[in-house]
Amino acid sequence: MQLLKQSKVAWTITLALIIVSSSLGASLSLNHLREDAAATFIHGISKSEPGVQYDLDWLVELSTNLIVVASRYIDDEDMELVAVREAKSKLEAATSPKTKYDAADRLVSQSTALIYRLGQMELETRDAHYNKTIKADIESRWLILGRNNYNQVASEFNDVLKQFPASMFSKLMSVKPLELFTQ
Repeated sequence: MQLLKQSKVAWTITLALIIVSSSLGASLSLNHLREDAAATFIHGISKSEPGVQYDLDWLVELSTNLIVVASRYIDDEDMELVAVREAKSKLEAATSPKTKYDAADRLVSQSTALIYRLGQMELETRDAHYNKTIKADIESRWLILGRNNYNQVASEFNDVLKQFPASMFSKLMSVKPLELFTQ
């Protein structure tokens, strides 16, 4: 107790407590903001504007349907059919926004090539309809993905990290910027 009665020691302890509590509070706040922004990738910002993952799941489902239709007319070992399967698997295995973007882009381009090829073939009426519907749905999902709000939310969070004092605390507490869903 005698030690705390000395004003230099008391001020030093008070200053140390302020620095530690400020750092801890800033870290918790920044991490909470990061988690909220990252969650928009999965959950979106509202029910009417779902997350990126929702549309990626739709792309996977559409490519599965395309594979089923194509398998009726094309050998399972065909290069274009295998390319769609591989692109679908890569998208399913991707874990970060950037790798998901790259995998989705690849899946869309591989699917488009296979859809075009099927369009040149004599398909049963229902399969020709499925092929056109799948094409329209894939194009639609890709456009929707391009307008998703995740990149805006992630960019706004990343901008916060660049401003003082967040820039100082983010480096001190290893709070990382969010990856964007883009090339």
